[in-house]
Amino acid sequence: SCPGTMPLPCSPRRMCCSLAARYSAFVGQHRRKDDLAQRVVLGRLDRLKKSLLRWGLARPTTLDAFVPWRVLGPRGVYVHGPVGCGKTMLMDMFCASLRDELSGGQGDRVRRVHFHSFMLEVHQGIHRLRTHDLCRDGRQLQRLASHLAEESSVLCFDEFQVTDVADAMILKELFSCLFSHGVVVVATSNRAPSDLYENGINRSLFLPFISLLARQCETLDMSLLQAAPLQDFRMRNAHKDQSQKSSYSHPNDMKSLAWFEALFRDLGRASTSSPEAEICDRHLVTAHNRLLQVPNTLGRVCRFEFDDLCRKPLGAADYLALAENFDAVFVAGVPRLSSTLHNETRRFIILVDILYERGRRLVLTADVPLEALFEELPVHSVPLDDVWDV
Repeated sequence: SCPGTMPLPCSPRRMCCSLAARYSAFVGQHRRKDDLAQRVVLGRLDRLKKSLLRWGLARPTTLDAFVPWRVLGPRGVYVHGPVGCGKTMLMDMFCASLRDELSGGQGDRVRRVHFHSFMLEVHQGIHRLRTHDLCRDGRQLQRLASHLAEESSVLCFDEFQVTDVADAMILKELFSCLFSHGVVVVATSNRAPSDLYENGINRSLFLPFISLLARQCETLDMSLLQAAPLQDFRMRNAHKDQSQKSSYSHPNDMKSLAWFEALFRDLGRASTSSPEAEICDRHLVTAHNRLLQVPNTLGRVCRFEFDDLCRKPLGAADYLALAENFDAVFVAGVPRLSSTLHNETRRFIILVDILYERGRRLVLTADVPLEALFEELPVHSVPLDDVWDV
């Protein structure tokens, strides 16, 4: 399951167990409230699971690309709703259950991946094909999609969001190829399909992808599935445990900075076997052999100023490199985020998403209290309290 979510009651020996039964066991085991919206989504995912078990997840053949998608596989599911309503947990439960019940190694053909990571792989794959002159016919994307379909019949995307113009311009062709090979998509998002890449550059060129996604996936809006407002389960648990205060301090004064520096050194020294280790800078290799300078590192812990991490032209590939190389990321000087800091806010949200997904800790000093960090509540994928308590 996703870092940050509780272990799911899944066992390789628990075959043919409905998602409803798994959910009931999960609710009982972790003393969660049984949630109607989650039950509705699970019912739809259970029907999809049964269809996939009947269909089987065989590798596609060359002929499959010419067969209508309706013949190749069932329609996928796109689940969206507000922060903390359990979307990721439900998808992880679906993935674990489907893998358990598939035979003959077919469980390996169910892939669960964060959407940022997936798109980074796609761009790296295209670059690799172009660099090595493996195909000069302009069909790099189609060839890459065929390769992806050979590896996975079901792609489960967590935090499906489109903020980058480079992603937006290739999604229609990429997913058309994947669907033509019979790939079934399950996705979670904070945005409805119609709101993806909202106000983006050349969005009119992106609209055909939205239509394609609507045809290929049934859309479920968790906020409409029950009359009462959805609960933010993770925020509720975070407020019960006040230990997130040890990872967030305001304002940006001498007292906060002294706490910040002491915690950085304590965690850094605890993450290395050498008590004499000193703070140093490092350079990480990210996508396309770009170098990311990390000015202050100590063991498996790194430290940045907000301006260096979110005002510079960095993106998901850079933040993924941080998550892969460090267990904790310290960021000092976070301002109150508003619409006037659109790019900085977007980068900060992507950073939080990726660190949460990888189970990394985030430590901040900020100008304002946590509940006032955003001028308006943005559409982002994880409750910020949750990240500081990883």
